Amino acid sequence: MSAGTLVGLIVTLLGAIAGGALAAVAAGLIAVASQWELWAIFISCFGGGLLLCLWLAPHPAAVLRASGFFALLLGLACGGLALAGTLGMALISTGASRASLWALFLLCLPAGLILVYSAGALASRQG
Repeated sequence: MSAGTLVGLIVTLLGAIAGGALAAVAAGLIAVASQWELWAIFISCFGGGLLLCLWLAPHPAAVLRASGFFALLLGLACGGLALAGTLGMALISTGASRASLWALFLLCLPAGLILVYSAGALASRQG
């Protein structure tokens, strides 16, 4: 593994942690001073790290597949939490928290589907 690939994986992991933290903040599990910082870290690190990995990784299909499954899992979890909060079944009482969960759902679900589909297409083209 090259140094650039390792840096890309670490940056992508930082973005994934920020995405998970966004979901945890919206669900009321942790408190942070500013969600805007988490949003900036999530989008820039996850996207930028993923691009760096795809550019330098020897097996880009595996990187696409792993990041796509993470995005799908995060999106589905956020959608479920947001729906539970909307229906009054969860302790997510503020509208801002539900809006953040819905935004993560609407961002991560299509992105995850595209990443997983692209991984399959790339793997079939290479093999």
